[in-house]
Amino acid sequence: MAQRKIADQLDKSDLLYETLKGRYDQILERRRTLTGQASSLLTFGGIIQTILVGLITTLATNANARILLTQNPNYPSIVGTIEAGFAFYLLTAVAAIAAFIEPRWEPAPVPLLGDSPSLQKEELLKIYANPTEFSISDLEVQLINATSKNRETNKRKFAFLFTGYFFLLLGIISTAIAGYLLISGISLG
Repeated sequence: MAQRKIADQLDKSDLLYETLKGRYDQILERRRTLTGQASSLLTFGGIIQTILVGLITTLATNANARILLTQNPNYPSIVGTIEAGFAFYLLTAVAAIAAFIEPRWEPAPVPLLGDSPSLQKEELLKIYANPTEFSISDLEVQLINATSKNRETNKRKFAFLFTGYFFLLLGIISTAIAGYLLISGISLG
């Protein structure tokens, strides 16, 4: 009877540990996904920014393009929307970099105590010598703490990504408006 009670407690402890480990793995995977999205946002925003810089460079160095632009009745609005778009793309890049930043990593669960390999080896030997005396609850607490830290990191990354996508949308809208104003000014002229 006593052995059955101990077995039930071990089963519950194993179940709790596996549940916590699964949750930790899910949060960790979400963190990786958010970091990948930050990288994609930075790349996409950078490509658009490069195209915009190319357009600005062309306008600055090509006299005919400059004359065509300055004679456009929508010239002030075109310049304003291009400036706004440029600023929005820069803000997109800043938000993506902020989302890409990784705080100090704390792996879990870590059954080893001590910083040096010799201290860790001693801990492992103790665990292997008396596995029934090893408390899995320490690992469960580590998983709970690490999951909480990763969740907070994910919230921060998501907020920066959301902001970055918002600025990207504003940049695309600004660029589209500038293009529309340019084309409508040419057709009017």
